[in-house]
Amino acid sequence: MIRSIITNNICEVAEAIRAKTGKTSPLKFPEDFISEIRNFPEITSFVERTISSFANDKITTIGRYAFYGCKQLSELIIPEVETIEMYAFNGCDALKSITLPKVKTVGARAFENCSSLETVDFSNIETINAACFSGCRNLHTLIIRTDYVPTLSNISALSGTPFEDEEGGIYVKGSLYETFVNETNWGDFEYALKIIEEHPEICGG
Repeated sequence: MIRSIITNNICEVAEAIRAKTGKTSPLKFPEDFISEIRNFPEITSFVERTISSFANDKITTIGRYAFYGCKQLSELIIPEVETIEMYAFNGCDALKSITLPKVKTVGARAFENCSSLETVDFSNIETINAACFSGCRNLHTLIIRTDYVPTLSNISALSGTPFEDEEGGIYVKGSLYETFVNETNWGDFEYALKIIEEHPEICGG
């Protein structure tokens, strides 16, 4: 298994593989091929990367800039990922809903300007960093299923979202509601905080 792919032109890698194998169809890596994906910031636009779906149940880290600007990426299934680094999905305009059951840390600007993103569902989140969801103007549902209050490192993490205008809902466990309200940074979004148990459509009750 390759532990990590680090490249500043993943398109060239793909073309080299196609040239060697003679294949013209989209490349599909084996599930255990890599455990981490990274990219460098030199690629400022991945318009040529027409990936629309990414699913892998082995990867544990999505590195910085990995899917930066993948504007057609609409489906993301990464059940084992624990770390999403800075700018990883920045500008992924087609993403609408993501479930991140094992993610503990989301880096700065990781989902910034994902303009279609409507729902994010966390089960183990510990830290949400600055400007993480900044500019996600359609993010109306943020679900936090943890038994503790995760760190919201800066209110900029949710700037430019409906939560700033007291719209939408940040769903948390009832036993933690008051703690969220009084917690640094979370308290700035008091009117968006909602008790998850009171919303069966969210908690599955």
